[in-house]
Amino acid sequence: METLNFPGGECELTIEVQQCKPNSLFLTTGDLAEVLPQMTVMFSSDEDNNCLINLQYHSRNPDLSEKSDIIIALKEDLTIRAQTGIARLIQIMESKS
Repeated sequence: METLNFPGGECELTIEVQQCKPNSLFLTTGDLAEVLPQMTVMFSSDEDNNCLINLQYHSRNPDLSEKSDIIIALKEDLTIRAQTGIARLIQIMESKS
């Protein structure tokens, strides 16, 4: 379960893991009816063996565009969450090395 913050209040959704390939891919989908969210995290390494993380959020609803009010609200909420999560992950990984 995840709680999202919208201008009109909070909304809960259930998130399910659809695919997980260790060190490569983590893909989830959510049940938020109007949006049908999907999160894709891809892991790779560069020539110096640094871990690269590509995080993307998508809507599985073909009727929504980037200019939809709900997409704009989600983008604001998820940008803050992603930045906080990545900063925390970096902190954890750097403390272990």
